[in-house]
Amino acid sequence: MAKTRPVTNLLIAAAVTGTALLGFTPTAAADNPLCPANTICVYKHANYAGGRFTYPAYTTGYDRFALRSYNTGGTIDNSISSVINNTDYRIEFRENWYIPCNGAMFTVFPHTEVNDLSQRSTFPPERIVNANDIFSCASIYV
Repeated sequence: MAKTRPVTNLLIAAAVTGTALLGFTPTAAADNPLCPANTICVYKHANYAGGRFTYPAYTTGYDRFALRSYNTGGTIDNSISSVINNTDYRIEFRENWYIPCNGAMFTVFPHTEVNDLSQRSTFPPERIVNANDIFSCASIYV
């Protein structure tokens, strides 16, 4: 019996260690399949409906929305209602298109999504409670 106790203790210790390691292992959230992998998608309507415009993951810097159109037609300027960010980049939507982008700001962090901008607020310098259909440019950061 003395020989089996160390083996039993070793198996119990291994099981506890394995359970502890599994408990602390972070799990990555899956990206939303409505937007291709490694892209940022903006949508004309809430809940990722209507037209879609897609930024490739390597796009960085400032972008004026007056120069961009949805896949169904029409400019994305002042018409974005939902967004999916399937990239490692942070995107800041801005109310004014001046270069560099300025005005009320709404940030979408990497691998996150916002299904209804009308239920979200912007950040200073101007605080706007309804962030739907107000953005004219974006800054995309690595």
